[in-house]
Amino acid sequence: MTESRTAADARVDLTQLALATVIKAREAILRLDDSGRTVTNVGAQGREITTRADLTSHELCLGQLSQSGLPVISEESKDSDSPQPAGLRWILDPLDGTVNYARSSGPSAVSLALFDGDLPVFGIVARLDADETFLGGPGLPSTCNGATIRVSATVNTRRATLMTGSPTARLTLPPAPRLSLDEAARRYAKVRMIGSAAVSLCMVARGSADIYWEEAIRLWDVAAGLAILLGADGRVTHDGRHPEPLNVTGSNGHLGFPWDTPDETHRPPRPPTALHNGPVPADRSAMGDSPHSGPQTTVL
Repeated sequence: MTESRTAADARVDLTQLALATVIKAREAILRLDDSGRTVTNVGAQGREITTRADLTSHELCLGQLSQSGLPVISEESKDSDSPQPAGLRWILDPLDGTVNYARSSGPSAVSLALFDGDLPVFGIVARLDADETFLGGPGLPSTCNGATIRVSATVNTRRATLMTGSPTARLTLPPAPRLSLDEAARRYAKVRMIGSAAVSLCMVARGSADIYWEEAIRLWDVAAGLAILLGADGRVTHDGRHPEPLNVTGSNGHLGFPWDTPDETHRPPRPPTALHNGPVPADRSAMGDSPHSGPQTTVL
């Protein structure tokens, strides 16, 4: 058996383990009914909550993923903000959209990704509010419930839908956002804030929206969704690196950055650091800085 065949088999095994893990976590949360909405912790000056469902999903996923022997970065881990070693690692958000889930006010999901260093291998997002499971990554065509999905062909921002949000860290970190919501509302046909970064990215991946932009978001919020977007022929860029908050843009590949001048947003720029669907780059030194996104833009 060749080395490449062995690597492919290993990825299939990890994909199967991850999918089974996410499905079990989703089912466990749904079995909790209203008891899962019990708030067990309030943090970030009252802006962040943890529910029984978060903890149930976290513990189940850690137990399942331990079979792989790989480290796990989870939002609910005590050491979630610690730098992690390079190599394969799981990025887990046991329940993305916790406030939506707790108050039955919008989408929520179990979100799990496999990363190799800073590069996504694949991601899985299983919605709690709908019977939808997304799976995909670079070299792994993205699907929703087994059906192939693909980004939209929208090229004009005045006809595009922007998905965004307002994470807690954005309220405390300088500088001000590069694009205000008022500016976004004037630039795009529609702006949507649905309270789940993972689901927002999946909406872009299947063409229900066209671009996602969020500043000061955490890696576990976006890791799986970014991988799925790449597997749907989307494009991803970000500033920063875990454990610091990230500034993330993910699009259908036809739209420019949200903070470009209006005439620039109709062009399909591909800055050197933009990661797109295809083979994972072997030489990370080839990843230069993007002239659009500041001095510390790197590939996720």
